[in-house]
Amino acid sequence: GEGASGGHGRAAPRGRGAEEGVLPWRPGDGDSRRFKFLSVFAWQARKGWDILLRAYLREFTAADGVLLVLKTRPFGLSEKEQRRQLARVVAEETACRRAGTVPPVRLLTARLSVPEMARLYSACDAFVLPSRGEGFGRPYLEAMASGLPTIGTGWGGNLDFMTHENSYLIEVEGFEPAAGDPVARLYEGEYWARPSLEDLRRLMRRVVERPGEAAERGRKAREDSAGWSVAATCGRLARELDRFICRVTAS
Repeated sequence: GEGASGGHGRAAPRGRGAEEGVLPWRPGDGDSRRFKFLSVFAWQARKGWDILLRAYLREFTAADGVLLVLKTRPFGLSEKEQRRQLARVVAEETACRRAGTVPPVRLLTARLSVPEMARLYSACDAFVLPSRGEGFGRPYLEAMASGLPTIGTGWGGNLDFMTHENSYLIEVEGFEPAAGDPVARLYEGEYWARPSLEDLRRLMRRVVERPGEAAERGRKAREDSAGWSVAATCGRLARELDRFICRVTAS
């Protein structure tokens, strides 16, 4: 994982200075009274960071007392280009908004140790990632193991452990050709999901306004994630291997 030193500020209105509006952050940067959404991902189109940012900026204002923390790293491009892409979306979404009305966004890009990542999860109030496709989705499981109410796409490998009882699943509007990544050639001819931006807005608002329900969902997430520990997973693999060997030797 990655992370960075702290700072304060707000996303710039009217598309000016958006690069300076998305500032670095660390746990304890004076945002204790804000409801903090965390997203952890490599910076690529597949992760749906553009959908997340647009949903957050459209749904909330500064008066809502929320904060979006993006824990990320460049993927196949420079950090400068990553920040440029982020600033462009912020500028597009805030072009007609007055100064002081835009909800804050914070960016972490430096490497964090495992204990530091654990502290990051525990410092936030909910996890959200509208991924267009996952083989497994480790950040989802990490967030759930931390007891965070977790918002994720209702399609993909993450559904092996995410349900409507232990998480919040974003509706999928359809599927589209996988494109837009520096490594798009790896997905050539494949399709990925199109998570609903409007449903994501609804779910993000819901976890803010229904803290009791969100806490219960987080408790269930922590409980269910225990079955996906390294020891438990290795045990399942060992049992499957034993069954396979028995079938082969018996044939």
